[in-house]
Amino acid sequence: MLGATVLIPSILVPAMGGTTKVKLLNLAEVINTCFITSGINTLIQTLLGARLPIVQGGSFAYLAPVLTIAAGIQNSQTFDSDHDRFLYTMRVLQGGIIGSALIALGLALLGIFYWMLQHLSPITIGVNISILGLSLYNSGWPAMGACIQLGLPVMCLIIIFGYHLRRVQFFGLAFFSLFPVILGIGLTWLYAYIFTVAGVYDNSSPETQKACTTSQSNFNYILSEAPWFRVPYPGQWGSPIFTTSGVLTMLAAVIPAALESIGDYYAAARLSGARQPPGEVVSRALAVEAACCAIAGVFGTTSGSTAYAENVGAISITGVASRRVTQTGALIMIIISVISKIGALFASLPQAMIAGVFCVMFSIIAGVGFSNLQGVNLRSQRNILILGFGLYCGLSVPAYFESYTAANGHGPVNTGSTTFNNIANAIFSTPAAVSLMACLLLDLTIPLLEGERGRQAWQLQKSSESGWWHDPEMEKLYGWPFGLTPRWRRRIDPVKQAGRRREGQPAPAAATELPQVSPPASQLEKSSNDEP
Repeated sequence: MLGATVLIPSILVPAMGGTTKVKLLNLAEVINTCFITSGINTLIQTLLGARLPIVQGGSFAYLAPVLTIAAGIQNSQTFDSDHDRFLYTMRVLQGGIIGSALIALGLALLGIFYWMLQHLSPITIGVNISILGLSLYNSGWPAMGACIQLGLPVMCLIIIFGYHLRRVQFFGLAFFSLFPVILGIGLTWLYAYIFTVAGVYDNSSPETQKACTTSQSNFNYILSEAPWFRVPYPGQWGSPIFTTSGVLTMLAAVIPAALESIGDYYAAARLSGARQPPGEVVSRALAVEAACCAIAGVFGTTSGSTAYAENVGAISITGVASRRVTQTGALIMIIISVISKIGALFASLPQAMIAGVFCVMFSIIAGVGFSNLQGVNLRSQRNILILGFGLYCGLSVPAYFESYTAANGHGPVNTGSTTFNNIANAIFSTPAAVSLMACLLLDLTIPLLEGERGRQAWQLQKSSESGWWHDPEMEKLYGWPFGLTPRWRRRIDPVKQAGRRREGQPAPAAATELPQVSPPASQLEKSSNDEP
């Protein structure tokens, strides 16, 4: 999870502007800001949201929309310095994230996200998630080319530690599978330092020395210039700038991030030995996640918030599914955020090493999207068309818009309305948005035969429980602390029942008892009555 928190600003901040030294200081500050918002949002999610041991952090779904907005600002406006461009771009991103988060909050409160999970085809969701990783291919091998000696080793080490050696244990702890990213970066960084001290690159070109040696990566500068302590605070970059194009472009990130989080909620509950979360709890968790996105926007982290699938993997490996462990980790993240030297340390990573990590991380994201196709009939010509068309358009259409803009100074959409032009060009330059629209168009219009859509794979996650708060076990798992859920329901249930009677609808059925799923003892940590 630490790797994902650090990598997102590492790719976005350089694209937003700043000279080399100022850019590194800004990157360090953004990384620390990601730490504090991750801690705060995790506490909110575990207290008021899903109530499961879920960690909130930055989402890779925001990378392509942010890069699109940053490129549009760079091409359309001039600034006195690159640092001024960074600050202006950050403020526009803040406005886009906050505005899209408020829209997502409304969708979650109305149950639209949960409805989408039950009615959208797994092909549409899977392609939309996969395109997040595939569309960022330029951040992988092309960036590693600056110093393949650093990028290739870190990529190989992460794969070896995370997969080839994942069953190797020390004192009962799967050490390699828990820390593949940190181990890969640490060993590669040590190798780069040894080669630098040994003078291996002394006779190389200045470009190679800058990319491959630790002494030329501004390591000493940023660690000496960064203060020991700095508290990230809301509005630290200035007042957010709200633009229609920024908000709508960010919506292309909110939807896949939210739908991906739903799967994490169910997986965390299953691995924790908890009963399946009711649909109302899932909608509540998504509403809290949308509020967390707004908090991330207020602080200025360059991305919104999502549930970390990495945390679900950690539960599976360690067997620790304690809500309090997650909350303690959140408090540690908040403490780390005020120590600026830690953010500066991560900001000094050579870019070729980061590119090597991207090759693994973005590949996993693409694979996660394809994993959602289980249960889909891939022998159907209809489904094959939707899958291929969504992926191809998600890559090809943004490439056309970007090349057209570079050649003509404006996007292909060039009407009399500047606002409309900015919105349309930004949306069609975002791979996730194009992929979603292409899949939806075909999925909802092409007739399907029985079983072609594969919707049954999603319906397995649908909960039939109603009145779950009357069940003491369910209320302990998913109810708000201090017994707030029963008190709240006593207030709103009579109002809802009166509304149903006026509309002639039958009253909801009583809560049904679902069988308890008992996991192996090694997969559940019993620590208190407050634990799932």
